[in-house]
Amino acid sequence: MPFSTHIDHPQSLVVFHNTTQLLKEDLDKVLQMFRHPQFPASYDLLTLFDADVGLDLDHNVLVDHAIERQRTLQERTPEQAIKSAFVDVPAGLKPMLELWPLFFPDSQGDLSIRFFDAMDDALAWLERGPVDFDALPQFPSQPTE
Repeated sequence: MPFSTHIDHPQSLVVFHNTTQLLKEDLDKVLQMFRHPQFPASYDLLTLFDADVGLDLDHNVLVDHAIERQRTLQERTPEQAIKSAFVDVPAGLKPMLELWPLFFPDSQGDLSIRFFDAMDDALAWLERGPVDFDALPQFPSQPTE
């Protein structure tokens, strides 16, 4: 599996760490996790990309994923809202940054997805402490409680 998942209980944070080529199946698996009834509704999301992550995705797949991911996040009640931060996004995924506002305008300045170049900025927006990068590979690709 090209990503590992870490649920950090004290911080209420789910960390996805993409380490190799990202495939459509990976995006689909993430959406399935979000939609699962036992997925912790109060947890925010942090998605990290290693520098050499490749993509095997076309534009239509990115558009479909962008729509479904944001719809999934917005279907939650306000008290179960999720923030989703992306750090070091590969150039091939950058179009998502431009696509989300087209389908989900950020008229109130509260769009729940943000892209960051620096981890510190992402963690500050999420109001979270540091992430232990060394521990990420130890966690399974499915969150459990």
